[in-house]
Amino acid sequence: MKKQSFFWSLTLAVLAVPVLLRAQDGADPLRYLEQFNAEHGAVTARNLEYIQYSVHVEDYVEVEKKRQEVLRQMDETIKRTAAMPAYKGNAAMRDEMVATIKSYRESFTIEFNELNLLKQESKESFEAMEAYFKAQDEAEKKLGQASKRFYTAQKTFAKEHNIRLVEAEENSEVEQINQVNAYQRAIFLKYFKVSKHNAVFMDALAKEDPKGMERARMLLSNDTDAALLVLRKMPGFKGDVAYRDAAIKLIEFYDQLAEDGFQKITAIKRKKELTQEDVDIFNGVIEHYNGNADGLLKNYNDALNQLLRNNVPKPPTSTKRI
Repeated sequence: MKKQSFFWSLTLAVLAVPVLLRAQDGADPLRYLEQFNAEHGAVTARNLEYIQYSVHVEDYVEVEKKRQEVLRQMDETIKRTAAMPAYKGNAAMRDEMVATIKSYRESFTIEFNELNLLKQESKESFEAMEAYFKAQDEAEKKLGQASKRFYTAQKTFAKEHNIRLVEAEENSEVEQINQVNAYQRAIFLKYFKVSKHNAVFMDALAKEDPKGMERARMLLSNDTDAALLVLRKMPGFKGDVAYRDAAIKLIEFYDQLAEDGFQKITAIKRKKELTQEDVDIFNGVIEHYNGNADGLLKNYNDALNQLLRNNVPKPPTSTKRI
């Protein structure tokens, strides 16, 4: 029986510039404040470009180049901002800007480094996945807190120097990327937990451990039922149900195996002597699994890729788009 692999597409929440500035021309405090927004905008642009490449470009080297450009942009921004003087003794703007970009960098680094944990064996990788999302949640909370402090510092500085702040219009592309990221993550977690129990069952089968097979089968049955209960009620993403439905079909496949095929071969593995009927049943279950699992997984991966490509804008210039 083949071990199942899985696909995980990395997306990072896009950072939006919080405000636009308006004030009298030539005002020194305005120019000071504009420097911070220019630096923040440069980081945002680099980050968005990386996400676009990671979804639409096949060449790993090209995508990695864009990731390194984001890191360099953040490092340069931190260095330049930290070197800026306080404005008439007030360092709040500078310090909060540095803290904000450092939080962005921390979140970005976690996104990439924690991904490597998923290359571990299936049992460990689910624990790594839980740790990954927990780390991501914590980083996002810190990022939000830093951004809020930076925005507060902007408002305070503007008020002190008679600068009018105008709220930036919501970036629809940024919002859609964040929404699709949350949507695919919710579905992926349901599938990933199920795939973990399937992998544990196959490991027990390879070791000819019927007790371990039965434990994994029961967990697989319970988790497929729980996942399907949620997914069948989940709406599509802006009407697109392909990814959700592909996940449902894949999980339904495991659910049926847990209730039928896996139960049969677990019982067979408990026997000391096998009949020809036992051998035929066992081989039939294995053939059914190998004949369907890869195709269903491919459909799931293809649907996820298409969902991301449909909802993440293409990079402005590239010769190697999918």
